[in-house]
Amino acid sequence: MATRIRLRRVGRKKQPEYRIVVAESEKARDGRVVETLGHYNPRTEPVTITVDAPASSTRPPAAERAVGGAYLAVARVRKPHGLKGEVVAWVLTDEPERVFAAGQQLVPVDESGTPIGVPLTIERSRPYHRQWLLKFEAVEDRTTLEGWRQRLLGMPQDQLEPPGDGELYLHEVPGAGVLVGGREVGKATGLVETPGGGMLLGVEIGGREVFVPFRRPIVKRVDRAAKVIELDPPEGLLEL
Repeated sequence: MATRIRLRRVGRKKQPEYRIVVAESEKARDGRVVETLGHYNPRTEPVTITVDAPASSTRPPAAERAVGGAYLAVARVRKPHGLKGEVVAWVLTDEPERVFAAGQQLVPVDESGTPIGVPLTIERSRPYHRQWLLKFEAVEDRTTLEGWRQRLLGMPQDQLEPPGDGELYLHEVPGAGVLVGGREVGKATGLVETPGGGMLLGVEIGGREVFVPFRRPIVKRVDRAAKVIELDPPEGLLEL
Protein backbone atom coordinates (compact mmCIF):
# COMPACT_ATOMS: atom_id res chain seq x y z
CA MET A 1 0.00 0.00 0.00
CA ALA A 2 1.59 3.29 -1.14
CA THR A 3 0.88 6.32 1.02
CA ARG A 4 1.39 10.06 1.04
CA ILE A 5 0.95 12.89 3.52
CA ARG A 6 -2.12 15.05 2.78
CA LEU A 7 -4.15 17.87 4.25
CA ARG A 8 -7.78 17.00 5.04
CA ARG A 9 -10.09 19.94 5.58
CA VAL A 10 -12.20 19.86 8.75
CA GLY A 11 -13.06 23.53 9.37
CA ARG A 12 -16.38 25.25 8.86
CA LYS A 13 -17.32 27.28 5.79
CA LYS A 14 -14.91 30.20 5.35
CA GLN A 15 -12.99 29.03 8.45
CA PRO A 16 -10.69 26.33 7.08
CA GLU A 17 -8.64 24.08 9.29
CA TYR A 18 -6.89 20.90 8.23
CA ARG A 19 -5.73 17.58 9.61
CA ILE A 20 -2.28 16.38 8.49
CA VAL A 21 -2.86 12.75 7.58
CA VAL A 22 -1.14 9.75 6.04
CA ALA A 23 -3.51 8.42 3.37
CA GLU A 24 -3.45 5.82 0.63
CA SER A 25 -2.03 7.55 -2.43
CA GLU A 26 -4.26 5.71 -4.90
CA LYS A 27 -7.48 6.63 -3.13
CA ALA A 28 -9.57 9.75 -3.62
CA ARG A 29 -8.73 12.91 -1.69
CA ASP A 30 -11.10 11.93 1.10
CA GLY A 31 -10.15 8.25 1.02
CA ARG A 32 -9.13 6.08 3.96
CA VAL A 33 -6.71 7.68 6.41
CA VAL A 34 -3.92 5.47 7.70
CA GLU A 35 -2.91 7.83 10.50
CA THR A 36 -3.47 11.41 11.65
CA LEU A 37 -0.14 13.19 12.26
CA GLY A 38 -1.31 16.63 13.36
CA HIS A 39 -3.20 19.79 12.44
CA TYR A 40 -2.66 22.86 10.26
CA ASN A 41 -4.45 26.17 10.84
CA PRO A 42 -3.81 28.79 8.12
CA ARG A 43 -6.01 31.40 9.86
CA THR A 44 -3.57 32.21 12.68
CA GLU A 45 -0.69 34.66 12.43
CA PRO A 46 1.75 33.02 12.01
CA VAL A 47 0.09 29.88 10.73
CA THR A 48 -0.09 27.03 13.26
CA ILE A 49 1.25 23.56 12.50
CA THR A 50 0.84 21.02 15.31
CA VAL A 51 2.26 17.51 15.12
CA ASP A 52 0.50 15.30 17.62
CA ALA A 53 2.75 14.16 20.44
CA PRO A 54 2.30 10.68 21.86
CA ALA A 55 0.23 10.21 25.00
CA SER A 56 2.10 8.87 28.00
CA SER A 57 0.86 5.36 27.33
CA THR A 58 2.12 5.42 23.73
CA ARG A 59 5.30 7.47 24.00
CA PRO A 60 8.18 6.36 21.77
CA PRO A 61 10.67 3.94 23.33
CA ALA A 62 13.38 6.56 23.63
CA ALA A 63 14.04 9.41 26.05
CA GLU A 64 13.89 12.81 24.32
CA ARG A 65 15.75 14.32 27.18
CA ALA A 66 19.44 14.93 27.27
CA VAL A 67 22.59 16.22 25.63
CA GLY A 68 26.10 15.16 26.52
CA GLY A 69 28.51 16.91 28.91
CA ALA A 70 28.56 17.61 32.64
CA TYR A 71 24.93 18.72 32.47
CA LEU A 72 21.98 17.11 30.77
CA ALA A 73 19.15 19.12 29.24
CA VAL A 74 15.81 18.58 30.97
CA ALA A 75 13.78 21.33 29.26
CA ARG A 76 13.80 23.66 26.28
CA VAL A 77 12.09 27.03 26.63
CA ARG A 78 9.39 27.53 24.03
CA LYS A 79 8.02 31.00 24.80
CA PRO A 80 6.88 33.35 27.60
CA HIS A 81 3.42 32.73 28.99
CA GLY A 82 1.16 35.49 30.28
CA LEU A 83 2.35 38.41 32.39
CA LYS A 84 3.42 36.61 35.57
CA GLY A 85 6.95 35.63 34.58
CA GLU A 86 6.17 32.09 33.40
CA VAL A 87 7.58 30.29 30.38
CA VAL A 88 6.22 27.35 28.42
CA ALA A 89 8.85 24.61 28.21
CA TRP A 90 9.15 21.38 26.28
CA VAL A 91 9.82 18.52 28.66
CA LEU A 92 13.05 16.59 28.02
CA THR A 93 12.97 14.42 31.13
CA ASP A 94 11.04 11.37 32.26
CA GLU A 95 10.62 12.76 35.79
CA PRO A 96 9.26 16.31 35.43
CA GLU A 97 7.48 16.33 38.79
CA ARG A 98 10.81 15.95 40.59
CA VAL A 99 13.03 17.92 38.22
CA PHE A 100 10.66 20.92 38.06
CA ALA A 101 9.76 20.97 41.76
CA ALA A 102 9.94 24.32 43.58
CA GLY A 103 13.47 24.94 44.82
CA GLN A 104 15.21 22.93 42.11
CA GLN A 105 17.92 24.74 40.15
CA LEU A 106 18.25 24.58 36.37
CA VAL A 107 21.24 25.93 34.44
CA PRO A 108 21.21 27.29 30.87
CA VAL A 109 23.35 24.94 28.74
CA ASP A 110 24.46 24.68 25.13
CA GLU A 111 24.03 21.65 22.88
CA SER A 112 27.18 20.05 24.33
CA GLY A 113 25.90 20.28 27.90
CA THR A 114 28.23 23.12 28.89
CA PRO A 115 26.75 25.75 31.24
CA ILE A 116 26.28 29.14 29.57
CA GLY A 117 24.48 31.03 32.32
CA VAL A 118 23.85 31.31 36.02
CA PRO A 119 21.64 28.80 37.88
CA LEU A 120 17.91 29.56 37.94
CA THR A 121 15.80 28.53 40.93
CA ILE A 122 12.28 27.28 40.20
CA GLU A 123 9.64 29.21 42.14
CA ARG A 124 6.67 27.19 40.88
CA SER A 125 5.71 24.89 38.05
CA ARG A 126 2.74 22.98 36.67
CA PRO A 127 1.80 20.79 33.69
CA TYR A 128 0.40 22.69 30.73
CA HIS A 129 -1.15 20.53 28.01
CA ARG A 130 1.79 18.40 26.83
CA GLN A 131 4.35 20.85 28.18
CA TRP A 132 5.12 22.57 31.50
CA LEU A 133 4.88 26.12 32.81
CA LEU A 134 7.95 27.21 34.78
CA LYS A 135 8.38 30.32 36.94
CA PHE A 136 11.87 31.21 38.19
CA GLU A 137 12.71 33.30 41.23
CA ALA A 138 13.55 36.98 40.56
CA VAL A 139 12.59 36.72 36.87
CA GLU A 140 9.52 38.83 36.11
CA ASP A 141 10.29 40.77 32.92
CA ARG A 142 8.59 39.37 29.81
CA THR A 143 11.14 41.14 27.60
CA THR A 144 13.90 39.14 29.27
CA LEU A 145 11.93 35.94 28.82
CA GLU A 146 11.46 36.64 25.10
CA GLY A 147 15.23 36.22 24.76
CA TRP A 148 15.02 32.74 26.29
CA ARG A 149 13.21 31.12 23.37
CA GLN A 150 14.78 27.76 22.42
CA ARG A 151 17.13 27.93 25.42
CA LEU A 152 18.11 24.56 26.87
CA LEU A 153 17.95 24.18 30.65
CA GLY A 154 19.99 21.45 32.31
CA MET A 155 20.83 19.68 35.55
CA PRO A 156 24.02 17.87 36.63
CA GLN A 157 24.11 14.42 35.10
CA ASP A 158 24.60 12.72 38.46
CA GLN A 159 21.26 14.11 39.68
CA LEU A 160 19.29 12.36 36.93
CA GLU A 161 18.33 8.77 36.31
CA PRO A 162 20.33 7.14 33.47
CA PRO A 163 18.42 6.05 30.33
CA GLY A 164 16.35 2.94 30.80
CA ASP A 165 15.87 0.06 28.39
CA GLY A 166 14.98 1.31 24.93
CA GLU A 167 16.02 4.91 25.65
CA LEU A 168 18.64 7.25 24.19
CA TYR A 169 20.06 10.60 25.17
CA LEU A 170 19.51 13.30 22.53
CA HIS A 171 23.21 13.46 21.70
CA GLU A 172 23.17 9.72 20.94
CA VAL A 173 20.48 10.00 18.24
CA PRO A 174 22.58 11.53 15.39
CA GLY A 175 24.44 8.76 13.59
CA ALA A 176 22.24 5.95 14.90
CA GLY A 177 21.38 3.36 12.28
CA VAL A 178 17.75 3.41 11.15
CA LEU A 179 16.30 -0.01 10.41
CA VAL A 180 13.15 -1.01 8.54
CA GLY A 181 12.29 -4.69 8.45
CA GLY A 182 15.65 -5.52 10.02
CA ARG A 183 17.62 -3.77 7.24
CA GLU A 184 19.47 -0.48 7.66
CA VAL A 185 17.98 2.15 5.34
CA GLY A 186 19.80 5.25 6.60
CA LYS A 187 21.24 7.19 9.50
CA ALA A 188 19.45 9.34 12.04
CA THR A 189 20.33 13.03 11.84
CA GLY A 190 18.59 14.11 15.04
CA LEU A 191 15.26 14.97 16.62
CA VAL A 192 13.28 18.11 15.79
CA GLU A 193 10.73 19.53 18.23
CA THR A 194 7.45 20.72 16.77
CA PRO A 195 5.29 23.62 18.01
CA GLY A 196 2.81 21.16 19.51
CA GLY A 197 5.43 19.45 21.66
CA GLY A 198 5.89 16.42 19.42
CA MET A 199 9.10 15.16 17.90
CA LEU A 200 10.19 14.34 14.35
CA LEU A 201 13.11 12.02 13.62
CA GLY A 202 15.38 13.15 10.81
CA VAL A 203 16.69 10.29 8.66
CA GLU A 204 19.28 10.60 5.88
CA ILE A 205 18.46 8.16 3.11
CA GLY A 206 20.44 8.12 -0.10
CA GLY A 207 21.68 11.68 0.31
CA ARG A 208 18.30 13.21 1.20
CA GLU A 209 16.75 13.89 4.58
CA VAL A 210 13.21 12.84 5.48
CA PHE A 211 11.32 13.37 8.72
CA VAL A 212 9.02 10.87 10.40
CA PRO A 213 6.95 11.21 13.58
CA PHE A 214 8.98 9.96 16.53
CA ARG A 215 6.29 7.97 18.27
CA ARG A 216 4.68 4.57 18.40
CA PRO A 217 3.73 2.66 16.33
CA ILE A 218 6.14 4.14 13.77
CA VAL A 219 9.06 3.85 16.22
CA LYS A 220 9.15 0.12 16.85
CA ARG A 221 12.36 -0.35 18.85
CA VAL A 222 15.39 1.53 20.17
CA ASP A 223 18.60 -0.35 20.99
CA ARG A 224 21.05 1.88 22.83
CA ALA A 225 23.87 -0.69 22.92
CA ALA A 226 23.68 -1.30 19.17
CA LYS A 227 22.85 2.38 18.50
CA VAL A 228 19.93 1.60 16.20
CA ILE A 229 16.37 2.83 15.86
CA GLU A 230 13.95 0.44 14.20
CA LEU A 231 10.93 1.90 12.41
CA ASP A 232 7.70 0.41 11.13
CA PRO A 233 6.50 3.26 8.87
CA PRO A 234 3.45 3.20 6.61
CA GLU A 235 4.46 2.21 3.10
CA GLY A 236 5.74 5.20 1.15
CA LEU A 237 6.37 7.46 4.17
CA LEU A 238 10.16 7.35 3.76
CA GLU A 239 9.85 8.08 0.04
CA LEU A 240 8.16 11.48 0.39
